[in-house]
Amino acid sequence: MSYNSYSGYQSTLGGDSSSEYSKLSNAIASKVQEISRNVTSMQKMVNQLGTPSDSETLRQQLHDTQHYTNQLARDTNSQLKELSQISQLSSISEQKQRRMLRERLTNEFSEALKNFQVIQRTAAQKEKESVFRARANSGYQGVCL
Repeated sequence: MSYNSYSGYQSTLGGDSSSEYSKLSNAIASKVQEISRNVTSMQKMVNQLGTPSDSETLRQQLHDTQHYTNQLARDTNSQLKELSQISQLSSISEQKQRRMLRERLTNEFSEALKNFQVIQRTAAQKEKESVFRARANSGYQGVCL
């Protein structure tokens, strides 16, 4: 049996779980940071809604960022679940380290997700207010003929 096939066999059985765990936890941490950066970017965009800087391009960019961040959140959630299922064939101290890392990543993800939800609600409210203002300015009362 060659080294490569043995290595693949180990990964299948969880024999190389430290490397897999490390890669996955790094990927999760990167996605959580990206979600946080997107929330900051969205906050800046939301602050421009209803101002002279408001535009269809801005709204589309906000929508695209929301959509992308939503997908990032789904992917991150799946990866966190996957992280908890990686083989625990390691020492007790390594298991404790993994648990602490997983908990930290979960907490950071939860915080980023909470911030994302807040900015989504704020964006929706500002867009709703903008629609009401536009209708009021146009004289549209919502009556169908």
